Amino acid sequence: MGKRPERGSRDARRDAASSGAATPETGPSGWTREDGEGTTLSLRAKPRASRSQILGVRSTGDALEVALAAPPVDGEANAELLSTLASALGVPRSQLRLVSGETGKDKRVKVAGLSAREVTERLLAAAGKRPQRLAEVGEKP
Repeated sequence: MGKRPERGSRDARRDAASSGAATPETGPSGWTREDGEGTTLSLRAKPRASRSQILGVRSTGDALEVALAAPPVDGEANAELLSTLASALGVPRSQLRLVSGETGKDKRVKVAGLSAREVTERLLAAAGKRPQRLAEVGEKP
């Protein structure tokens, strides 16, 4: 028998794609990932800011930066992050779930019920930025 590819490796993803298994789709931005349950966001939290707000996409394009007025103590910043995102997305907080990064600045949040495109448009609008990469995927300005 052949060696099984490591989980998450390029070979494993190729094997999953060829077998017809569902694989997550990268959204119109490098910081969103869409699957059958919703969209996962890659975020960089900046606690102890003067106010909570969506700052925009990091210069590397791999995460959305979010300023949080709450300190990173006893989950206060995580609660503030979910509230800030829910407000910016126009969805109830119950549609958001912290997937990873409970104790770090780099976090992943799952948004149920919205496509990657909807999430990208709403968050960039909240940041006051025009979605630059949507034109690359066929969206008219």
